[in-house]
Amino acid sequence: MAPLRPIMLSVLAVGASSASHAAEPPKWIIYGFSSDGKGGNDAMFFDQAGMKRQPGNHVQVWTKSLSTKKMDHLSNMILAPPKEGSPEYENYMSVFRSVMARVKSAEQLLYESASPEKVNESARNSMIIYEGVANSGAIEPRNKVLYDIDCSNDMLRVLYLIATGADGHSSIHDTPQAWQHIAPESNGSRFEALVCKPQ
Repeated sequence: MAPLRPIMLSVLAVGASSASHAAEPPKWIIYGFSSDGKGGNDAMFFDQAGMKRQPGNHVQVWTKSLSTKKMDHLSNMILAPPKEGSPEYENYMSVFRSVMARVKSAEQLLYESASPEKVNESARNSMIIYEGVANSGAIEPRNKVLYDIDCSNDMLRVLYLIATGADGHSSIHDTPQAWQHIAPESNGSRFEALVCKPQ
């Protein structure tokens, strides 16, 4: 995770007063990181706004994985904006508005409430920026997964999967998979803690 330069949050805070107040349909919350298998990392998010509680203490929720390298590239543009009218300018404006909205909200970083380890300030700031980038919709996810979580028995299963390859083509898997146990002290256990906690 790239360190977030302190000036970035200052720049965002100054501009936040002019941010759009339009509600964003999903609300992507970061819950973990994983290797992308190519020497990089993905950040994993779940859609808090779209969670659906089901009978039997189950929750259905969408997740998505985004490249941290791509998110760092977009977030760094906040300090060095592209020229207006350039191919990257539209993405820049989308990310800028979304990140400003996230910073202005001053909401707790939920990751911390479900993490056994202490999150330092640099990592906290980076994750707040990542949530803003994720909610901008400016990056194509590596995958999107609809999970069914059994909150009473610490188990989950995949209901629907959309995987996007390096060539940009997506494949869909719509057959529910087998139930799996959620390992303690894992991304899955943090995910479960955030999704299953009483609202």
